[in-house]
Amino acid sequence: MLHERGLPKYFWAEAVNTACYIVNRVTVRSILSKTLYELWKGRKPNISYLRVFGYNCFVLNNGKDNLGKFDPKADEAIFLGYSLTSKAYRVYNTRTMLVEESIHVQFDESNKEAHPPEQIISDPSQMIRTRSSLQNEVNHSAFISQIEPKSFEEAENDNFWILAMQEELDQFKRNDVWELVPRPKDHSIIDTKWVFRNKLNNSGTIIRNKARLVAKDFTQIEGIDFEETFASVASLEAIRLLLSFACLKVFKLFQMNVKSAFLNGFIVEEVYVEQPPGFIDSCFPDHIFKLKKALYGLKQAPRAWYERLSTFFVDDNFVKGQVDTT
Repeated sequence: MLHERGLPKYFWAEAVNTACYIVNRVTVRSILSKTLYELWKGRKPNISYLRVFGYNCFVLNNGKDNLGKFDPKADEAIFLGYSLTSKAYRVYNTRTMLVEESIHVQFDESNKEAHPPEQIISDPSQMIRTRSSLQNEVNHSAFISQIEPKSFEEAENDNFWILAMQEELDQFKRNDVWELVPRPKDHSIIDTKWVFRNKLNNSGTIIRNKARLVAKDFTQIEGIDFEETFASVASLEAIRLLLSFACLKVFKLFQMNVKSAFLNGFIVEEVYVEQPPGFIDSCFPDHIFKLKKALYGLKQAPRAWYERLSTFFVDDNFVKGQVDTT
């Protein structure tokens, strides 16, 4: 269900609850020809209000306190399921980033897949019944850590930060960043450390625990561990020129963020780093990692990423500007 709708994994509990809710109302026991709900309640369930998990909807702000004259009358939301204590829907409010239970939910009627007739056993044209109001809210910050550890020793006892570190290493594996090799005798080894940050949204709410493995670049020796450094910085004049030209031509501007950008840059130097703290290979505890791509903290990481990105654009017939050659 999560994969089909493209929802994050932390909604797994909502998916399980919704699946159980549906199964109890539509699964028929072949012997008795009754649903589980009918066997338990003694009456047939009304399932005309069922909707497809994960579809877009709007939660109306009816009756909410401090609603100003110009405040939106509804917020975009994602349908997650049904309340177990009332006749309310459970939705994820994309503005407040909270899970709410409310009867004031309006589904996107323009999307036929949101509530196909074949998924509604009773009359498809029947309207959703009026249901009792409930405004319970669940803050998803309960599923993330609120404290930023200063060291690995502080983070190793927190399951949320352990998960964040594992996600970072999974990204390394997908990008083929390094390979585990025996420790060389005639080459310097760069140490690594974990850096922990809480990522915030525009309203200052913590939305994610981010762990990043970085190299301790102060141990790098110029001419041995790296040849040259470079950091591309966009000039203010180039940005103003781009915005002015887009306004003149009525163009749309799109901004793109490359996740773990430096991990995509190839390095030509032979660089070795220690295994990350807390994730030592039990079979080869004395081995180290030989880098294939740049690692955050390396002095040559910005240059490696810029060369990879610049080559891609040039090969795709883009031309460097005269105001800002980067």
